[in-house]
Parts: sequence; C-alpha cells; structure tokens
Amino acid sequence: DEEHFQLPFTCIRIPAEADEEEWVNERIEQMTSVPFQLEREYPCRMVALKGTKRTFLYHLFHHVVMDGRTLQVCIKRISEIYNQLKRHDYQEQSQVADLLTYHELLNREYGLKREENIHYWKQYIADKPLRLPLPQSETGQKEETGTSSDCSSHTLKEQTFMLAFTLGCERYQEVKNFCQERETTPFRVFASVWALTLAKICAADQLLLDHAINLCPSAFKHLLGVFINNLPLRYDFTDPNSTFMDLIDEANRHRSEERDKNCLFYHDLLQHETPNIGINYPLRYTSITLELDGCSCAFFRHVHVPLTQDLVLSIEDNDQGDCTLFFKPTLDKAYPQDLVHASL
Repeated sequence: DEEHFQLPFTCIRIPAEADEEEWVNERIEQMTSVPFQLEREYPCRMVALKGTKRTFLYHLFHHVVMDGRTLQVCIKRISEIYNQLKRHDYQEQSQVADLLTYHELLNREYGLKREENIHYWKQYIADKPLRLPLPQSETGQKEETGTSSDCSSHTLKEQTFMLAFTLGCERYQEVKNFCQERETTPFRVFASVWALTLAKICAADQLLLDHAINLCPSAFKHLLGVFINNLPLRYDFTDPNSTFMDLIDEANRHRSEERDKNCLFYHDLLQHETPNIGINYPLRYTSITLELDGCSCAFFRHVHVPLTQDLVLSIEDNDQGDCTLFFKPTLDKAYPQDLVHASL
C-alpha cells in the first residue's frame, strides 16, 4: 500500500573457508555490475553478507531515488529501527506526507520555470564543444596496483581504470584558506584547476564539465526527496589575458546563476550527447555509518558503477583532499597520469 512496501533484502552466508574481505569485495563488484531493471524491480537493493565474525551490509540505490543527503536520512532511520526493535519499542514514522510535498514542490517549480531555464542553458552552452578529444589506447589497460603513503605529501595509487591521489593535509588546508579569502568554495577551485589542466594538455580553448548539483531549496531542507540534477559548467580560455582568479570569479557567477536556473531535465538540453568530462564533489562516505546498539560499525568501501563519461575527477570532502580520477579503459594509459601530475 502507499504506507508500506517490502524492500528487496537478502542474506548470504560467506563460506567459512573463504577470506572474508576478499570474498565480499568480489561479491559486491559482481552485484554492482548488474543494471537495475526499473520496469520490474525497486530502484534499491540491500544484501547482508554474513561471516563468522562480521556482517557486511551492502546497499545499492539508483540515483532517481537517493542522493547523498537522503542516504544519510535513510541510514539514520535504519539505525533507529534496529535499535528500537532491539529495545522492543518500535515506532512507525510515516514519510509519505514529506514525499508528496516534495513532488508537489518539484512539479510546481518545473512547470513554472522549465521553458525559461531551457532557453538560458541553450544560450549558455551555445557553440561550446560537448566532447573533448582524448587520446585513445591501442592496446587497452592492464591491471596494476600500488601503495600510498600517509597524508603528509602528494601520493598516487594506481588501480584498474582509477588513479587515486591526495593533496595532503597541508595543501588541502591551503585550499580552504584560499576559499575563505576569495569567498568561494573548494568545488569551484577544484573545477577551475581541473578545467585549466585539461585545456592546457588537450590544447583546448573551450570546454564543458558535467557536474551534479544539489538543488534542495534552503526552505525545504526538512523534506525527503532527491533534489539532484546534472548541469554543464562552462570554461572559456580564448582570452590570453585571463587569469586563474578570473576563472574563480566566473565559477562564482555561474554557481549563483545555476541555482536560479535549475528546473529542466538534462535530456531537454542535451538530447543525444553529454559532456565526456566530469567532476564530482560527493558526500563524505565515512559520514554515512550505521549506529547500532551493541555493535561496532564502520564504513567498508564505496563501489563506483561503470562510467558514462570518459573522465571524471572525484574529490572526497575529508581532511586530506583525497581524489580519484576515473577513466574508461579505452583511454591512453599515460594520459590520466599526466593529468594528475599536472593538476598537482
């Protein structure tokens, strides 16, 4: 009914003879690779992987029903339900009214502003190249692994189709100090550095970065719902006299405008192709942790689904500025490494 439905939840026993973490890592990679069939299943999956000493809770959500903030609410509610059931004082908490209010708000905003916003964004990306030509690999990638050191310096760790690196605690603090002085944000600084690096290495004078934005109005922070949209971020390097501070100022203006022009579907703007370069500044994953009475709970890992773009730079909001460059196996192996070293 509208108040209750059964979430798809299964429990799998980890073989006693298996190395738990290795077995769990392989299993969740397999499960994550299976696409959702939205016409036949709920856009969420939850699985408990039970070992002799530990239980791993795996959850996978489609972005149409879950964003970072809503995931925090979900995990908090799961913790509350577990603890209440353990104390034999479970209390139902209806969230249908919040969801209906959210949908009414969203439909009203899109109905009033959609055409105006589509016009704005079509003008914004007019004559800008959607896709940046990138060097392709002739032989494909081979899996390699490396090690990383502590956060006192820039470190680099290579994995299959990923390059993980960190700015280091001191450098990341410098970024935060710079943001306070310039009244900007780390995302805008990282996006500008990323765009400038790509432009120099690719000899491009214009480019678009695909990025996700949380659009929840401040007056509706109490609502549950997915206020997430993807929008393009424009960079223009045709003026030889422009400086990095000009890039920051432009990013500040853009981010202010896009919050007033966000009521459109990406498909309305880009019907066939989307930018092949992206940037993501996600929620700190270690902040999404179950708090179960009598249990010791810790974040295990975050699994990325296959890329739709060729290159995505992801920055985690932690004390040392951990970054991961995700790239498709079709790219020249040296190219992502050159990008990382040039960015640092």
